[in-house]
Amino acid sequence: MILDTDTRQRAAGRTGKKETPATPSATVETQTACDVLDAHKEWVHALGLSADGKRLISGDAASQVVVWDLAARKPLAKWAGHPWNWIVAASLSPDGKTALVSENRYKRDDFDVPSPALKLWDAATGKETLDLLKVQFPKFDAKERGYGPSQMWRKFVGNGLIATAYSPDGKLVAVGQGGETDTGRVHLVDTTTGKLERTVSGHQYGVTDVRFTSDAKHVISAGRDTCVRVCRVADGKEVAVLGSPRGGQFKDWLSATALSPDERLLAATDIAGLVHVWAMSD
Repeated sequence: MILDTDTRQRAAGRTGKKETPATPSATVETQTACDVLDAHKEWVHALGLSADGKRLISGDAASQVVVWDLAARKPLAKWAGHPWNWIVAASLSPDGKTALVSENRYKRDDFDVPSPALKLWDAATGKETLDLLKVQFPKFDAKERGYGPSQMWRKFVGNGLIATAYSPDGKLVAVGQGGETDTGRVHLVDTTTGKLERTVSGHQYGVTDVRFTSDAKHVISAGRDTCVRVCRVADGKEVAVLGSPRGGQFKDWLSATALSPDERLLAATDIAGLVHVWAMSD
């Protein structure tokens, strides 16, 4: 069933037909929303759910963050980041009590760069509890903007830490370097001290998604290199590469991953509209 107009036109040309086939009649089943959570006035760029399903976190292009009580369908806490930034990634700790929020914004010019931010917050009050970038760069002011500071951030932040995940035990967070960067890596950071434990993986052109396995022994990342990479948390060793690099950062890079409940299957979507599924071994 060909829905795309350009594809139908090419198909008509190959078959010698003069007229483009009409859009095929198709019935698409839709799901009606049971509720609509309405608190954002700008695009929502980040979503995260607590492991117990009781809380949801959302962040938007106006740097607004909302933590929701899902049972009550009401905001539990709200706060704002840097007014120029976007909230590009957000995750909740397994118990839903702590929020990890990443802010970033592509530079408008070399001397007007909003500072990236990566912080832990009390999810119930919206109070900042730990500035993870300040731990990495104690000598630099996170509020300072300009060419110099932006270069200092670049090694750790890349073109934005656009993928985040909590380990199932809540002891680590994984943050992935995204955007059009040379090689996007995944940082594993201690949630108590904020210190970098290790950096793993390596996706040419940037990371797009990251997650831990349920036993917290492996971290899985997807990227613009059209690969899914599986790395051991304990030593950072890459133990598997799923898929193969197909070249060109705008080809069909993988954008999101999911694990089945028994973790026997791993799925990844690409920007060409395909879902790839792998059978995972022990």
